[in-house]
Amino acid sequence: MLERATKVIESGIERGLHIGAQLYVSLDGKRIADLAVGLAREGVPMTPDTIMLWMSSTKPITALAIAQIWERGKVVLDDESRNTFLSSAPAARSQSPFATCSLIAAVFAARSVRGPTIPGTRSSRR
Repeated sequence: MLERATKVIESGIERGLHIGAQLYVSLDGKRIADLAVGLAREGVPMTPDTIMLWMSSTKPITALAIAQIWERGKVVLDDESRNTFLSSAPAARSQSPFATCSLIAAVFAARSVRGPTIPGTRSSRR
């Protein structure tokens, strides 16, 4: 099941992006797939029951939430964020302002050397 997804995971292992992965899919409460590929750690096969650390698991969810409020016009990605996101943090009051898209890049460890490129923002017009 999910042969294409499995091939993508295996390709990532071959390219050194990760040593293993788990994939679980359900639809309407019914399990569609529950599989594991590669290693959990050196010499230990990954299984569907392997307990893993989810250190960055909320980043995609947070990014999606930010994208949704941006689409609704509730946040402007070029706005200076000092007073928006960090107004309650004493250290933030003494820091220089920064664009919301810069905050997103820092929090989500964006891999772009030039910074994030988000359509419709100053960062996309560099």
